[in-house]
Amino acid sequence: MAPTRKHSRIQKDSQFQRSIEVCQGPDCTGLGGGAALLEIEELVQEDEQGDVIASICSDGTFGSTSSTAVVAGGCRDLCTVGPNVHIRCGKHVLDSFHHVNDASSCRLVVESAGTGHSNGQCTPGSRNPCLENSESDLSSTAVGIKKIKSHSHQSMMARRSDRMRWEALRHISRHIAKCKNNDANSGRDNITEERLGNLKTICAQQFSSATTAEVSAATEESDKERGRRRANRLIQIIDNRLDQCLKKDSSSDGDNVSSDSGSD
Repeated sequence: MAPTRKHSRIQKDSQFQRSIEVCQGPDCTGLGGGAALLEIEELVQEDEQGDVIASICSDGTFGSTSSTAVVAGGCRDLCTVGPNVHIRCGKHVLDSFHHVNDASSCRLVVESAGTGHSNGQCTPGSRNPCLENSESDLSSTAVGIKKIKSHSHQSMMARRSDRMRWEALRHISRHIAKCKNNDANSGRDNITEERLGNLKTICAQQFSSATTAEVSAATEESDKERGRRRANRLIQIIDNRLDQCLKKDSSSDGDNVSSDSGSD
């Protein structure tokens, strides 16, 4: 079966729209693909200098008002090396990254995508000039080397705060996945506003200690501000995705009412 992918409709000319596709297949999600999706979305917003609010398109795509779309992709049969992330130009895959399983590898992906430049437009077959080597940069070995170099520039406390945030995002992404699963089986366990509020509170509590650690680890005021911006954006992204579960659930209830009344 051909892999299914969700495409963003944020840009009018989707043929040349640059996007970052994060696999949300069962294996990749279990390995941290949900956390990667959240982390990369926030990094794209920060890189493009927009304090923009993440939005969810009606087709289920998670994106923002930024020029580079971040999309939830389907399985491409690379499960053994997941979580997998692909940089696309329209339907064309320009770069692929494997084992995207921590904050530093997410930064590498966003850096390689060249977000914040060319208004999100790209040319099929082209590669980002930031990438030094067209083939080796795609291997998990090269990604690992770059991750080690990235780690070497961080303090021990900064690396610890990265790990704390990543684990918090993994837990939160499970809540979001469970919410989506309940929505898909809405007859079994409907999402209510009260339950949604409780989920948001739980997510905020899980994220709080990671935010405190990041701000405490920062030595410069600019880094402290970055930590606060990151926290605010991620909470907004998470809230919007949880809200979408309620919207879809309400929509399905409306459809059921309409079908019931039509059958009378």
